[in-house]
Amino acid sequence: MLRIVFLKSILRVALLLGLTSSSFSQILDDSTVLVYGPSTLNVILEENLKSNDKTLVFIDTLVGNLDRFTAYGRSDYKLQNLGNIGTALFPVFYDLPSAIGAHAGYHAFDPLTAQPEAIQYYDTKSPFMKLNVVFGGKNRSLANFSFTQNIQPDWNFGFEYYRSTADKQIGTETINDRNVINTVLNVHSSYRHPHKPYQVLFNLMSFNNDVDETGGLYFDEVDSLIDKEDKFQYENNSIFLENAKVKDSRLTFHLYQQYELFKNVQLYHQFDQEKQVNLFSDFNENNGGGGDYKDYYDQFLIDPDSTYHKSTFRTLSNEVGLIGKLSSIFYRFYIKNRVVNHEALYFNPMYRKVENYLGGEVDFRWKEIFEIQGSAELMQTGEYNFKGSLKSELVNLEYKSMLYQPSSLKQRFFGNHYEWDHDFDNVFSNQINGSLSMKWWQFQFIPKISLTTYSNYVYFGQDKMPNVAADANLISQMGGEINLFLPTNKILGYGFRFKNEVIFTEVSGGQSDAFRIPNTFLNMKAYWEGSWFNHTIPVQIGIDVHHKSAYYANAYDPVTQQFYLQNDEKIFEGYSYPVNLFWNMRIEKVFLFIKSTHISQPNDGGYFVTPKYPGQQRVLDFGFKWLFFD
Repeated sequence: MLRIVFLKSILRVALLLGLTSSSFSQILDDSTVLVYGPSTLNVILEENLKSNDKTLVFIDTLVGNLDRFTAYGRSDYKLQNLGNIGTALFPVFYDLPSAIGAHAGYHAFDPLTAQPEAIQYYDTKSPFMKLNVVFGGKNRSLANFSFTQNIQPDWNFGFEYYRSTADKQIGTETINDRNVINTVLNVHSSYRHPHKPYQVLFNLMSFNNDVDETGGLYFDEVDSLIDKEDKFQYENNSIFLENAKVKDSRLTFHLYQQYELFKNVQLYHQFDQEKQVNLFSDFNENNGGGGDYKDYYDQFLIDPDSTYHKSTFRTLSNEVGLIGKLSSIFYRFYIKNRVVNHEALYFNPMYRKVENYLGGEVDFRWKEIFEIQGSAELMQTGEYNFKGSLKSELVNLEYKSMLYQPSSLKQRFFGNHYEWDHDFDNVFSNQINGSLSMKWWQFQFIPKISLTTYSNYVYFGQDKMPNVAADANLISQMGGEINLFLPTNKILGYGFRFKNEVIFTEVSGGQSDAFRIPNTFLNMKAYWEGSWFNHTIPVQIGIDVHHKSAYYANAYDPVTQQFYLQNDEKIFEGYSYPVNLFWNMRIEKVFLFIKSTHISQPNDGGYFVTPKYPGQQRVLDFGFKWLFFD
C-alpha cells in the first residue's frame, strides 16, 4: 500500500511538472515549430563525471537488439537461467566479482536490476517520457515507463517504473498461474549550480522480485526411461514444488557530488546505503500429480511440514576522493569506509563489520592511438583488486588480480534444510585477456584469448552446501569474433551483416570439476539492415542462433538461491541450436519489434537451460518503445 501511494505521488509530481514546464523549456526554430527530440536531451553518466569525460551523451535511437528484452538475451546468452524471464541467473563463464569485501551472496537476481552508480540522469529542454511495452507469448510481459523534466535549467527530476510478469512455463495449474512478478521503481535527480563548480546526483531505487519456485520438472521414474517427447510437455508437465516462494527485495540510496577545487581538479564524495532482504518459504501440502514435498528436501532440521527463512543484509559506505587531469593523464584517488551487517532468522551470519579502503586509478591516452589504464583498491585486511589494460585499434590487453572474501552465506548458514559453519580463506584469482582486431575489405576477425586462475574457490557441491577448491585451477579460453558485411548500398551502409562469436573453454587443475563450463559456446547472428520508404524507416530483419555443447551444468536450489554441482543431467544435449527470428524497425519516435522465439523447435523436443528446467518453448513476442519529447 505504501508503495502504491508513493507511486501515485510521483505521478502527480510528473503531471505538475509537465503542466508548468512551458515557461522555461521551449525551443523554437525560425517557423516557431517545436524541435524537441533526441538532440535536445543529454544523458549524464556518473562514470563520465568520475573520469573527467566531458563527451556529450545522447539517448539510444538505434533499432539494434530491440528484440533482446530479457536479461538472458541482453547477456548474449552468457547467463544460465531457469527458462523464464525473472528467474534466477548464473554466469556461464564464472565472471570475476566486482567487490572484494563482505557481501551476502544472494546474487541470482542481480542482472534484473541496474546498479545505483549506473543510473542515467538527464538534462532536458522539454518533458521527456519513454514507454516500453512487450507482449510476450505464453503470458510473459513487461512494461517500462519513465519521465524526466528539468524543473530549472540546472535541476532535473525523473523517475522510472518497471514491471514484468510471467506465468509458469511448466506445470501450469490454472489460468494466470504466475511464476514471476518483478517491479523496479527508480527516482533520480541531478543538479548543477549555475555559478559555482558544484554538481550532485542522487537516486533512490526499490527492487522486488517475487518468484513461485517450481523445483523443475518432476517424473516418477528414472531419467533414462523417460521418452524424449514427455520431457517437453511444458504446461502439462508435473513439477516438484507448488507452494515454494522466493522474494528478493532491495532498497538503495545513492548520492554523488563533486566540487571543482582548481582547474581540472575536483573533490568528490559518494554515499551509498543498501538493504537487501531475501525470503524463502514452503509448506507441505498434497501436490496433485507432482513431486512430494518431503522427497524434494534432503533433511529437516526444524520443522518437517514447513520452511521459512529470512536474510537481511545492510551496507552503508562513504567514499571521498580527488579527480584530476595533467595533460593526457587522468587520475583518481580515494578513501572509502564501508559498514556491513548480515542478519538471519535463526542466527546472524555476520555481525556489524567496518571495512576501510584505499584506491585509485590512472588513465593515459596518446592521440587516440592507444590508451593505458591502471587501477587498484586495497582493504585494511589485505584484500585487493588490481587492474591494468592497454587498448588500441589493433591490440587489447588486460590483466586482473583479486583477493576477495567469500560471501557470508558461504561461511555460515542455518535453516530448516542445511547447516554449516566455515572459516574459508579469501579467494585468489588472476586473469589475462588479449585480443587482436584485423580487418580486410568488409571482413573483420577478432581472435581472443583469456586465462583465469582460481585458488581457494568456494562453490556449492552436489550436497548443495559450500565446498572449497583449494588448489589452483585454470580456465583457458580461446575464440573470437568473425564479422562480415555485404553492402547493398555502400553510401548509406545498408546491407547484410553476419556476426559470429565462438568461445572454446578448457578447465584444468586438481579440482577442475568445480567449474562447469561448456567446451564450445557459439553465437551467430545474420540480418539485413537498411531503411524503407525513402530512408525514413530503419529496419533490421534476421535470425539469431546460439549454441552450447552439452555439459553437466549447475543445478539450482531455491532454498538458498544458489547454483550447485550435479552429475545427473546434461543441458543442451541432442538438440542444441535454438533459432530466433526477429524484425526490428523504427517509425519516427516509435520503435517496434516482432520476434519468433525458438522458431526452430521440433514438435517433439526442445532443450534444457538448467537441469530439470527446459528452455523457452516456441512463442511469438511483440513489443514497442515510444519516445515523447513534448
